Amino acid sequence: MNNKQKSPVSIYDEFTHKYKLSKTLRFELKPEGETLKWLQEHGVVEKDKNIEQAYQNLKPLVDDEHRIFIKEFLSSEKVSDIDFSAYDLTLSKGKDGLKDVEKEKKKLYSAILKKLDKHKDICGKEVLDFVASRGAEQKQIADVFRGDKENKLPGFTTYLTKFQETRKNLYKSDGTATAVPTRIVDNYTFYKINKDTVKNAKHGVQFKVGPYTDYFLQDKIDKYNDAVGEFNKEVKGLRDSVKKENKNDYKLLKTLHNQILSEKEVEQDDFEVTDENLK
Repeated sequence: MNNKQKSPVSIYDEFTHKYKLSKTLRFELKPEGETLKWLQEHGVVEKDKNIEQAYQNLKPLVDDEHRIFIKEFLSSEKVSDIDFSAYDLTLSKGKDGLKDVEKEKKKLYSAILKKLDKHKDICGKEVLDFVASRGAEQKQIADVFRGDKENKLPGFTTYLTKFQETRKNLYKSDGTATAVPTRIVDNYTFYKINKDTVKNAKHGVQFKVGPYTDYFLQDKIDKYNDAVGEFNKEVKGLRDSVKKENKNDYKLLKTLHNQILSEKEVEQDDFEVTDENLK
């Protein structure tokens, strides 16, 4: 009996054809004949393009409504009762307070979201009513999606579903990174670091700011960061004139992060016209 193994034809034989190969095939359906003629006669493609353009025009208007809502309900006078003292104390304990950090964060998330408890009003198709109330141009864009029941013209509110689902993330209290409460609580860490830095500084540079609840909104964050910039500029001037071994006595402050949705964002939504959209 010959137990001698068959030698490979190629030195690569032992490394090839060992695993199944998976391929993705892509196909494109192009209308022809009567189908193409029907689409052209009824202007289906052109209508879809118009809806797509209206959709792109609508998204920034919806975002504006979210900004207006957040600004209204998180103004400093409406959130002044939110207490960060327990969270501050927990952070001051360093490693000893780590076990309580998440617990205190969740309390603050809930307290902040409570101020935004009416967010459901603008997270559905009702947001079109808010958009329409802003002016004639906005109303014209909103009306494309609201339809016309009297004349039995279909609406396209389902186009907003995916977009509005992402906007619901703004109003979560579970630590979601893109949630407004999360950004506010995260920013407090920098606020506290700066507070402690100024308290322990020996150079005498003044840094006068208000309570943290003044800095939930973007315009107030900008003012805070401007104050940080002025402080750091003055401290840098002093630091440049001291010996290298003393430079740690001239620590700079940290800026707060921008509030979520504070600037226009480019959405990477997939846009698809389907029978479901047209219902």
